[in-house]
Amino acid sequence: MGLELVLSILEIKKGRRPAFKKAEKLLNSLSDSKCVEVYANKYDVGDDVPQISASNARQSLKEALFTVKKGWYGENGIMVVCNGIATTMLIAGDATWGDNVTECEDMFLFAVSGMAEAAGFLVGKNRTEYLKAQRMRNKKFLG
Repeated sequence: MGLELVLSILEIKKGRRPAFKKAEKLLNSLSDSKCVEVYANKYDVGDDVPQISASNARQSLKEALFTVKKGWYGENGIMVVCNGIATTMLIAGDATWGDNVTECEDMFLFAVSGMAEAAGFLVGKNRTEYLKAQRMRNKKFLG
């Protein structure tokens, strides 16, 4: 395996700030079995998923939330906040020879757990509604 660049990106509407308290509230409401299920998503289909206790899975999700918060507030060296035309992006990335990039994995867990959507990032229903509104604006603008 050669050197690869691994990136993860979360977007939020420009001018908005993530509601990390809502993400934390969602995390605290997840059942133990849901935490284990979400944690297992970080493994590829067909990989042996190691057994993990619910408390360790929940701790991994808490660490994911903490990583994303640190990245948003500029406290993580391989994460950056960039302004686009209509969104603000949180980008994590690093070069790797095949090892996992922890920050990218944490952003993935943050997203698949539902915390990203709860915080207002454009994933799931938030993204669908955003894209629909963008298409309507474009249609109106282009005639």
